[in-house]
Amino acid sequence: QSTWGALYFSESLNNTMLYNNIISLWIKSLLLLSISLTVVVGVHSFVIDYDSNTFLKDGKPFRYISGSMHYTRIPAEYWRDRLTKLYAAGFNAVQTYVPWNHHQPHKNVLDFTGSNHLEGFIKTAQDVGLLVILRPGPYIDAEMDMGGFPYWLLTKHPEIRLRTSDAVYLEYVTSWFNILLPKIAPLLYHNGGPIIMVQVENEYGSYGCDKVYLKYLTTLTRKHLGEDIVLFTTDGFSVNLIKCGTLPELYSTIDFGTSDDVSKAFANMREVEPNGPLVNSEYYTGWFDYWGNGGHSRVSIADTVRNLAAMLQINASVNIYMFHGGTNFELSNGADISGTDYQPVTTSYDYDAPLNEAGDPTPKYYAIRNEVAKYTPLPIPVPPPTKKNSYGIIKLLPIGSLTDMLNILWPHSRAARNSHLRSFEELNLNYGFLLYRTNITNINKKQTLTINNLRDIAYIIIDKQSFGFSYRNKPVNISVPAGLTRLDILVENMGRICYGKALNEGKGIGSAELNGKPLENWDIYRLGFEPLVFKNHINQIIASQAREISFSWSDGFLKYIAKWVFEKSIHRGYDLETNTPFIYRNEFFINESDMEDTFLDMSGWNKGIAILNGKVLGRYWSAVGPQLTLFIPKSALQLSKSGSQVLVVIELVGSPCSMAGSCSVAFVKAPKWM
Repeated sequence: QSTWGALYFSESLNNTMLYNNIISLWIKSLLLLSISLTVVVGVHSFVIDYDSNTFLKDGKPFRYISGSMHYTRIPAEYWRDRLTKLYAAGFNAVQTYVPWNHHQPHKNVLDFTGSNHLEGFIKTAQDVGLLVILRPGPYIDAEMDMGGFPYWLLTKHPEIRLRTSDAVYLEYVTSWFNILLPKIAPLLYHNGGPIIMVQVENEYGSYGCDKVYLKYLTTLTRKHLGEDIVLFTTDGFSVNLIKCGTLPELYSTIDFGTSDDVSKAFANMREVEPNGPLVNSEYYTGWFDYWGNGGHSRVSIADTVRNLAAMLQINASVNIYMFHGGTNFELSNGADISGTDYQPVTTSYDYDAPLNEAGDPTPKYYAIRNEVAKYTPLPIPVPPPTKKNSYGIIKLLPIGSLTDMLNILWPHSRAARNSHLRSFEELNLNYGFLLYRTNITNINKKQTLTINNLRDIAYIIIDKQSFGFSYRNKPVNISVPAGLTRLDILVENMGRICYGKALNEGKGIGSAELNGKPLENWDIYRLGFEPLVFKNHINQIIASQAREISFSWSDGFLKYIAKWVFEKSIHRGYDLETNTPFIYRNEFFINESDMEDTFLDMSGWNKGIAILNGKVLGRYWSAVGPQLTLFIPKSALQLSKSGSQVLVVIELVGSPCSMAGSCSVAFVKAPKWM
């Protein structure tokens, strides 16, 4: 028994020792795992080293060279191409805004799909090898409609005090950020994503000095994103602007352009931010265009490179605004106002950027790339430009006046009957037109029609005859002949104010008077361009024409059809030469193998909107320029599964179409400017 007891004791001892060894190894393994996890987590850090005046990325000094791109202005299928070209220029980051109005176009509608897929854009940037600097607003400017605010903020609260600590405004902002910021949090750098910095508001010093508002936004952002993310502000380099636009807990950065003094700008920044890295968050190497500004904006390549070199030499971080501008599809452009001078932004947001509107490298791109190469290795060769194609001249057929097509294109458009005049915002319309219609009675002599508080353009039609149009701040006084009865005033929203104190300005008309007497009892029609709905209505036109006419594409028969439709339009009481807003369309075929990016040349036309396969390409205004062509990405052609393309043009002022004129447009390989 003693032997067996000794053996049992020995075995128990061995088991105990083995158990202890296992526990010890397990604890050591946990410690090693903990240390390993600490090392891994430690890799994902991005902070400001105030003592050394630099950023620290993963514990090492870091300087970013970034370029701005707006994902909503770029077809999603081209994100990787544009981002890769940015990376190929030696850049290590991309900066982008988050436009609230694109993601929440209506109060109860959210859209994070297609070109609005924010997370997809950020992940694509990371996959390419770029870090991300995010600017979620809520105000962004960016020459977008209402500075990125959704129009519906004005529907019930036309007097809302935007960009302040106004309780109604902050309630809407909180609701939006409660949706947006949780999407951003997993993509922060310390969480394994590419986002290294997040901006609070946007150039707020140029607007106000409400520190309560800035504090509220900062607290709300920290609530969702935590304490580890670098929050920053951007302002013009005036000391007063910087001071009003920031808080002590936010890192203050500045913006300036190619003609500004680099040393002076950063000296002003140092008055507010005495330590930390020097940062130009918007280095303007180009500029945007207004309709009628006399020519496409250009910024000197030599000036661009000179100031860029000056910043890189002192180890400043810099973001080029814009590196690629893109396009204001779907009538999404904004407008500026100076006094009474209203200045709507063009459909093209080319910006004279290093990558042009179509995403192709320009001489400015290569000049910048060569300068950057002096400070950092170039990682990859420059990808080639995207392929372009021209599809020749396409003849368009007159279909009918815009006012006669209401029941087809906008079958449920009547939003108010026997009403007082109401605005776009009151009637829940973001882009497009309002048609105000009333009857004029007991007229037996000429009288004067006056339109007040017009925002933005009114096209006046009396009994199917055009009486011209009025633009914004120009007074409208039109003599009305005796005997005419139906008055149509078609009002176009050319883009809401995106900068300054008039952000909550609504669209429409304030009043209309005949010889000083207010006109009443208006029927009001909403003429919007919701993509899916409008496409279905366009298809109804096609079906209707198919029933009326058996199409043949021989040139002779096409002329016969055009003559037939032209005469039909005259019989309905319209004459194409009277310049009444009119709709034109045609259907043409492109082989799938031939589909590439292209441009629609609207030279010779006046002013209107072009729609391809149900997609609103944008506004043209060839009569004033400087933009003459509309960019068409390959994907717009591919919306047609059969290769059959449907082009619709809404000409508002006067087309070149007549029996003797050329009722045609052209698809070309390159953009045209005045």
